[in-house]
Amino acid sequence: MSGTPKKPLLLSVLSLTRNGDLLRRAANLLRRGGLVAFPSDCGYAVAARGDDAGGLGRLAELMERPPGRPWTLYAADAGQGLNHFKDPDEVLRRVAEVLWPGPLTVLARRGEGLPESVHCGLAKVAVHVPAHRLARAFLDLCRCPVVGVRVRPPRESLSLSREMLLEFHGPRLEAILEGQEPPGNLELSVLDLAGPIPRLVRQGFLGVQDFQRLLGRPPLLSSDLPTPARFTRYSPEARLVVVEGESDRVAHRLKFMLEAWGGRESALLVTSALAQGALAGLPGLEVMPGPDRPEELAGFLFGRIQSLEARDSMRLILVEGLPREGPAAAVMERLVRVAHQVINTEDPGYDGQGGLQPRIRRR
Repeated sequence: MSGTPKKPLLLSVLSLTRNGDLLRRAANLLRRGGLVAFPSDCGYAVAARGDDAGGLGRLAELMERPPGRPWTLYAADAGQGLNHFKDPDEVLRRVAEVLWPGPLTVLARRGEGLPESVHCGLAKVAVHVPAHRLARAFLDLCRCPVVGVRVRPPRESLSLSREMLLEFHGPRLEAILEGQEPPGNLELSVLDLAGPIPRLVRQGFLGVQDFQRLLGRPPLLSSDLPTPARFTRYSPEARLVVVEGESDRVAHRLKFMLEAWGGRESALLVTSALAQGALAGLPGLEVMPGPDRPEELAGFLFGRIQSLEARDSMRLILVEGLPREGPAAAVMERLVRVAHQVINTEDPGYDGQGGLQPRIRRR
């Protein structure tokens, strides 16, 4: 019947050596523009060819992704993953050697030759090397750039079964790979290694202590969006970061960020309570008017930020967050809109305001 929904091929790989023909069939379907689902560390993922606009369009529609959003590349092993980056340094190689394959996505400067359909013109690219053996065997046979997206389970379910995958997405898939080893149920961590200081964009199975042991220092915690939606839209100029929350936590985070910044020129704009207390004597400290004087506060704050950004040597401007209710609420709303990053110390997973748009310095 013409109205019968299409069913994807179910390719059951019980042995990687004896069922190599099924893996090759899945890889061929992907190379021809098809969508292939496979088990991975964080459940099922759906893959498409990274340099095929038609396949990526279908994958974006399937996953309801907005246009212009970069993709995550999936690689079969650490060597293949590193090939997607530009001039991997010692830190990047060490992370790849120790933590790949595994539940980690790495952001770093993209290499030459990657399809623009993958990075969407941005300077970084996201790469993941799954630990699941079937996933890596499949990716190894694809012989082309492969992007993958995790299929999230319905809200009422903790994990996604094959039956759910078939029910919700089956008609739009060419094939589903399955093996004896079920999909994992781990949350991916996202580590940004493009800058001089590693930043933990998202804490998943791997946390701060895991990276501290490997790197010899804790990574900066970040409140970026949990997916690499805008991960390269930071301005290369002075970075404006707003830290809000309970006073002691804000002071602790501000001190931590100043120390991690390594002595490069920075400014710290806080209210008198912090300036005369936990942060007294720190370099670059400036006192801003209190939130009970919103007009004076706004004039000082945005005038000072503009003058600080005009300095070629200025690299980091830290600002104490203001109350989101009361007289200073409008000032805080405006501050959040122009910030590169907003950190809420009460909730490490806080995603701020998407304040990751490039802010162009005006001469």
